[in-house]
Amino acid sequence: MVSRMAKTDKNIDGKVIARIVRLREMKGLTQRELANRADMQHGYVARIEQGEVNPTLQTLGRIARGIGVPLVSLFAVDSDSDAMSKRELKALIDALPEEMVEKAGHILQILGR
Repeated sequence: MVSRMAKTDKNIDGKVIARIVRLREMKGLTQRELANRADMQHGYVARIEQGEVNPTLQTLGRIARGIGVPLVSLFAVDSDSDAMSKRELKALIDALPEEMVEKAGHILQILGR
């Protein structure tokens, strides 16, 4: 029988993993690129994202730096704090090709309504 605490821990772990994957993909990084930026083996990043291993806080810090976000952002998993920060959004828009920036601005105006 799995304890209630173990189920809660697994749910939290899953949310952190999902956040890592989401942030990595939002930055347009592959697992291999993240691994290189975080000075880790690609296979280890893949195992973390598959939930096969539990990374240490130090490893999570390296992943956050590799993605280019503060460590705390990996734990912002509730619906209110899961929204992108203005800084994250600006970084994504800055990375867009110039012809896409105007379209992105239009989308933001629609979403802001």
